[in-house]
Amino acid sequence: MPGRYLFALVLIAVGIGILGDLFGQWDFAAILSEWWPVLIIALALNALVRLPRRPWGALFWLVVGVMLLLWELALLPANLWALIVGILLIALGVYVLLPKRRKAPPAPLAPREPQWETLPPDRDTMREDVMFSGAQRRFTSPHFRGGTANVAFGGATFDLRQAELVPEGATLELAVTFGGIELRVPDHWTVFSSGDMVLGSCENRTRPAADIAGKPVLHVICSGAFGGIEIHN
Repeated sequence: MPGRYLFALVLIAVGIGILGDLFGQWDFAAILSEWWPVLIIALALNALVRLPRRPWGALFWLVVGVMLLLWELALLPANLWALIVGILLIALGVYVLLPKRRKAPPAPLAPREPQWETLPPDRDTMREDVMFSGAQRRFTSPHFRGGTANVAFGGATFDLRQAELVPEGATLELAVTFGGIELRVPDHWTVFSSGDMVLGSCENRTRPAADIAGKPVLHVICSGAFGGIEIHN
């Protein structure tokens, strides 16, 4: 599910909850205090469905969300967390007591360059989901067709400066929740941006092309909350 649809469903659910509370149908604050881990579960499931080849991060947060939900619903033993914390503290103490082999001081490391992932030219559509991490993707397709990118609790940079738009233009949907997206485009592209952000911003800092008549246009639709989207050359 594209991030903006998931975000829209969350807004609708919260709005229904507030109205139901207002008219005395339920106690929305009590429901939210117990069921808030469902949001983590929904984000994890969405990432798992959209990125089945890279499931480990989504699976981790899915387990965390389920455990938190069971804890809030009092379906786990009351002393389970104390047991887990006790075992972890014992393991940490044993690790500290174990003798350590002295190592020679490492040589100074050169500053690390950002780890960019350059996608092949036949990847003409963006389908990106980034959650609780970061990503840097470089698109090189000569026929870029737009697509979607969803970022939650993380940051992503998408570089399109080596790509070219299809003649009819393209639409790119960017959704961010508690994170940020940086979009880089070529100097000769014309970019129009629109959309709504809740307690966030979508800034189009691209330089306008001198002549846009008959040239393809990239339409960027921004959505999300508590984050920022920046588009520049």
